[in-house]
Amino acid sequence: MRIWVKLWTDIIFDLDFVNLSPDARCTFFYCLALAGRCDSGGALRSRASVITAAHLAKHTSLAPERQEQVLQELIDTGFMKRSDEVYSLSNWDKYQAPVDEHSAKRSKAYRERHGSVTLASRSASRPRHGVRHGNVTSDTDTDTDTDTEPDTEPERRRRPRVRARGAPL
Repeated sequence: MRIWVKLWTDIIFDLDFVNLSPDARCTFFYCLALAGRCDSGGALRSRASVITAAHLAKHTSLAPERQEQVLQELIDTGFMKRSDEVYSLSNWDKYQAPVDEHSAKRSKAYRERHGSVTLASRSASRPRHGVRHGNVTSDTDTDTDTDTEPDTEPERRRRPRVRARGAPL
């Protein structure tokens, strides 16, 4: 079963969030997903144990000491809190409304009335951005090079494109 959490899309413009370190933003998103899985009102704990900074460090690829600093940054900025060794996301109840028990039934009834909408059926009914509406050359094009003059220019090898910091694309 897939578990969903709600995310306010304007978070990317929230100055408090933008001013977090990249490690803190990554950790916040991981903790958001984890809190949804834990289903403990935003607390990071499973049935068997509390989720520790060391556990988070394994999943965020941060050193345990750095993970502790990042969690403290999230606490200091109000995105998270810590109580009795349990980390939790602030304002969980405000942003994660309880699941409507009847929504699954309503969705099923809607799909039965209107038919199931799939990605394939949507893309077939409307063109995607950037899709050509005809072939420039057909797959059966048999045109061959018929010029009789020899090629005098040597072929140029293209240099691979690279990102700004030198890594290949």
